[in-house]
Amino acid sequence: MQTSLATLAAAIACAAGLAAPASAELVRIPLRPGAELRIAIEPPSGPAAAYALLFAGGHGKIQLDDGGQPRGLRGNFLIRARHHLTARGIGIVLVDAPSDYQGEAGLWPYRMHHDYAGDLGQAVNLVKRRFGRPVWLIGTSAGTLSVANAAARLSHANRPDGIVFTSSITRPPRRRPISVFDVHLAAYTGPALVMSHEQDGCASTPAADAPRLLAALAAAQPKKVLLLTGGAPPRSEPCEAQSQHGFLGIEAQAMNAIADFILRPGN
Repeated sequence: MQTSLATLAAAIACAAGLAAPASAELVRIPLRPGAELRIAIEPPSGPAAAYALLFAGGHGKIQLDDGGQPRGLRGNFLIRARHHLTARGIGIVLVDAPSDYQGEAGLWPYRMHHDYAGDLGQAVNLVKRRFGRPVWLIGTSAGTLSVANAAARLSHANRPDGIVFTSSITRPPRRRPISVFDVHLAAYTGPALVMSHEQDGCASTPAADAPRLLAALAAAQPKKVLLLTGGAPPRSEPCEAQSQHGFLGIEAQAMNAIADFILRPGN
């Protein structure tokens, strides 16, 4: 009976666009005195072609447990659809908010700070050294702030090999006056994908701004804008994950488009 229930639960999760829990390894990276960064590494199906660090939106607190599974923001686009990347040979790394930014505001005050870029550089370096594969950063919504910060500031062994922005914060939210343009994006020189949903109704992440973001990535090569359409009727507010903002109903299409770019960025 337990096996049948587990199978049923996995089927329900897949039908809802959610992955059944994957095997994960929790890694703790020491930061400042008394602080650490928790990441969870999930291997791909078969040999790894690359690894991708995933940055959820909102407060960024995915609250990784000791088994490397997220307890928070599980409905976030990148979190719920990550299995599409591992199926394509891309290992994933879930990145939690640092332990000293687990309060009510979470990452919001820290997303664009130069010290946070340094924190992320340690994670990039660790994954590069351990697996010897290209390491990409993928962010969605407020997670694109983390990607922008790291891409603009990191260099040498801590530098990501590629970046992906989805539903990017290009217009500062009224309560959180920051956007991806607050760092020097022209400093980044690797591959970059900017992906949006044409019907994204969130005022801070309009698809119309995607070309502007690509232009700000002046030295990125190769680089590409990808606009998607369609999907399921929204089940949340426009800036939340269960809507076009979170690619609801087209998760597989969106993630496979990201995988295509990571595996063949010049095509």
